[in-house]
Amino acid sequence: MNKLTIFTCSLFSVAPMAHSALDVLVIIDTTGSVGKLLPNWKKNMVEKVLLPLKNTNKKIRVALASHEDFPFKPYGNKDDKAYTIQQNFTEDLSLFQKALENLSTGSGMDIAESQNEAIYQACTGAGRDLNGNGSYNDSGDIKPHQIGFNSITESIIMHFTSTKDFHNDGAVEPDYPFAGVVNHPATTQDAEDAMVLQKTRYFSYITTSLSRSNLDVASNNNQDIFMRRRDHMGATAPERLAKSTGGAVYHIGNDGSKLEEAINNTVEISRLCPVGEEPVELPFDVICVPIDEVTPS
Repeated sequence: MNKLTIFTCSLFSVAPMAHSALDVLVIIDTTGSVGKLLPNWKKNMVEKVLLPLKNTNKKIRVALASHEDFPFKPYGNKDDKAYTIQQNFTEDLSLFQKALENLSTGSGMDIAESQNEAIYQACTGAGRDLNGNGSYNDSGDIKPHQIGFNSITESIIMHFTSTKDFHNDGAVEPDYPFAGVVNHPATTQDAEDAMVLQKTRYFSYITTSLSRSNLDVASNNNQDIFMRRRDHMGATAPERLAKSTGGAVYHIGNDGSKLEEAINNTVEISRLCPVGEEPVELPFDVICVPIDEVTPS
């Protein structure tokens, strides 16, 4: 049993925090372009991604979501999904692993995917009734569902995706995901606003760099979107989302070889307490206390 011993704890020496733990939402792009890395994620996600965060922050909750794109050509195949909750927030890493094992590779036919929509849905749980008929049961619709963010908990999104190109980056694409859509999928601004409201930091782990051969199979419209993927400030969608929320964007390579360095940086940015201190949970709050002031009995 551990005993908390505080020698110099005062209002001036220990600042209370408004967070009780760290919520970690992992969003995985399961389109074909990242499918070869899926076995790697299943094998290493808990050990190499989540445990370093848990070891640093003492307590985390985890959740898992995935996306391909909306199931309408030329954006996705009929079985693709723009957003799927695989596991609500839990402290049980075995439940996360079980959900991770159930992931399979979809399609996602064009370059950009439904990244903005996935982020928006994860943060809001609002759902998406594309044709506006009120059912949420039609092809491509997303049913409203809260993934379980704790409103007083600091949170991060760790998004593993293949490209910096997100659909609806900047202006709304009028025919995405189909002509006549009533309720348009989320834009980058929508995703940004949702994360700011949720007090969530965004970290993106880009696995591939597009080649000319990728562009050749895209429609002219999508090539135009690709060429315009940077906003007026010169930032791509993930760069903008990371900057506005205090996160970061990492290029981890086609084989994920740079993942460890990216995770080490993520751990440092997202730690709840400074180096040399650790969080101590009180009935009313969590405080950061120097490690040598928390001694075993």
